[in-house]
Amino acid sequence: MNDQQPGGLLERRYPELLTGVVIVAMALAMGTWFDLRAADPMFDEPILDARIYLDWSREIAGGDLLGERVFFLNPLYAYVLAPVVGLAGPSSDLLAIRTLQVILGALSAMLVAGTARRLAGPGTGLLAGLLTAAWPLLLYYEQRVMSVTLAVFLNALALRLLVRFADRPGIRAAFLAGLPIGLSILTRPNVALFLVLLPLWFLSAARPGRRVRSALAWSV
Repeated sequence: MNDQQPGGLLERRYPELLTGVVIVAMALAMGTWFDLRAADPMFDEPILDARIYLDWSREIAGGDLLGERVFFLNPLYAYVLAPVVGLAGPSSDLLAIRTLQVILGALSAMLVAGTARRLAGPGTGLLAGLLTAAWPLLLYYEQRVMSVTLAVFLNALALRLLVRFADRPGIRAAFLAGLPIGLSILTRPNVALFLVLLPLWFLSAARPGRRVRSALAWSV
């Protein structure tokens, strides 16, 4: 009976199909790694912002948590990398960073799939997840010491939690949805523009008769 309903078969097979999306994401990331390593002579020699982030994360891992200067780049990425760099050591820290970012890329595909599934059904969710996993620019940045992959993951997490908030509105759900947005701002400050839209989303999710009051409370 379920197989005759729209999305019935996809819904039942969704976990297996989503696993396939994750496998595709990992395979494409590995292919990108091999391709860039063969084509880019500077692949293992970060320059400009990448060099700053790598050196900065090494300093943090070495115990210099605050430094002595005003932050020149957005700070969260360096602090996320620091424990990875500290555990891997100088000889393999780039490989460890790329491994972390490949994992974050696969998780981003899962989160986007979950959000689209909730909004438009399992078929759309799987397609959105697959497109995220295969997006060339995202695959490229997974191999670079740059904050893009972390920012995409945090934004995807925020959208997933905002959709979950719409199912069960409340202060706790609003806080959980806002937390990755705040962290993302520490990674890519232009995400702060998204805050203008949050009250509208909270307003749409509130119960009739209490919309404005609830939206204000959740926004604060």
